[in-house]
Amino acid sequence: MYDFYMLDVTTAKKTFRQTLALLLVTIFWPIVMGLFLIIAAIISEQSVTAVSAIFSIAWLVLFVWLIVKLWKIGPQVGVSSWGALWLLFPVLGIFIVGMLFLEPLKYIADKSNLPLTWNLIKDTWHEFNKYLKPSINSAMWLLYGSLILGAVMLLSAIWPIFYALYAIAAAGYIALTLWVSMKIFLAMYNLDTDGKVKGDEGKISLKNFWSMIWIAILTILIVAGPVVLAYLIYTVGVLVSGMGMFSTLSALGTDTQSASTALAMLANVGLGLLLLVILVVLMIGGCIWIMYKSNQYKLTMPALLLQGKKGMPALNESARLIKNRWWGFFWKNMMIGLTAGALLAIVLQIVIGIILAILLALLPKGAVGNGVGGFLTMAGQGAMQIILVPFLLLFEVKLYKAFVKTAK
Repeated sequence: MYDFYMLDVTTAKKTFRQTLALLLVTIFWPIVMGLFLIIAAIISEQSVTAVSAIFSIAWLVLFVWLIVKLWKIGPQVGVSSWGALWLLFPVLGIFIVGMLFLEPLKYIADKSNLPLTWNLIKDTWHEFNKYLKPSINSAMWLLYGSLILGAVMLLSAIWPIFYALYAIAAAGYIALTLWVSMKIFLAMYNLDTDGKVKGDEGKISLKNFWSMIWIAILTILIVAGPVVLAYLIYTVGVLVSGMGMFSTLSALGTDTQSASTALAMLANVGLGLLLLVILVVLMIGGCIWIMYKSNQYKLTMPALLLQGKKGMPALNESARLIKNRWWGFFWKNMMIGLTAGALLAIVLQIVIGIILAILLALLPKGAVGNGVGGFLTMAGQGAMQIILVPFLLLFEVKLYKAFVKTAK
């Protein structure tokens, strides 16, 4: 798939390892520098300046070396050498460099059949601009829903009796968002496949609405259920140990000379430390589990809408498509959010934010002004969504097709 690049598998693997190692050293060098500065400050305050200068110069040399290396690699992986300058962009630049330079090297080395993330993003952006009008039309219900919810917020701000209606409208807005997301995905799929919207996307989405709700419930149970259960068991353990420690302290107050009481106290302290360790493990393990399973089930909606799989079969199909390629899927989803998705969101926020700021400045003070302000804010949110959501779902369509095509 990557035969047009100027690297063979062995060279790509070697170059990838060297570049990744140099990138990681450059990133973590300031942390190492900080540790040495602390040690230097403890030994001698006069040595701090010298150590700081040596490490700063060494880091600068590493940074320049990395840019030069990326500059040379660029033409070999089909990327402009100027892309190496993304390293100058704080934080985000590291991920962009990884996408532009390291991912092609990794795919060549592994003989991967997945498309490059940057190519997917470029294709998505090109096609979104090509089908901008039908894409926005497919998402108009997001704007309508925001306007309805904003109107209820306005009424609630003026007449508190409408607070109950707001709760109902909020629940309806969530359901509407789910249905519209399904509708938009189908529209983006049809545009990507046939170049036109068929017009039955809304009906198909409505037909599968409750199946999608059931899939969402199953996903929550699988993703969050074990973590919640583990925390419940942990809480019971804490309560039991707390009761034991309380009784031991009570006994210690009346019998401070008893060796058995002292041993019991030590046992409870040890148990407290053990519970603290368990809590840390639960927090880390829970985060890993939630991130892993939620990413594994991100293709359940396509499995339902395009393959007709419901319930657990939809979850299993998503897991099958992503099997052994979890990091590739996670990486591509992350990069669309950090690059084109973030850029589009920032532009929309600036434009809509300026308009809203002008309008909000003209509003009167008090309940009416607050209510109108809430309505305008919801309207701005809806206007942003009808552009951003179709773009992101179009990328998901292309991602789904790529993983289906290359699944084993």
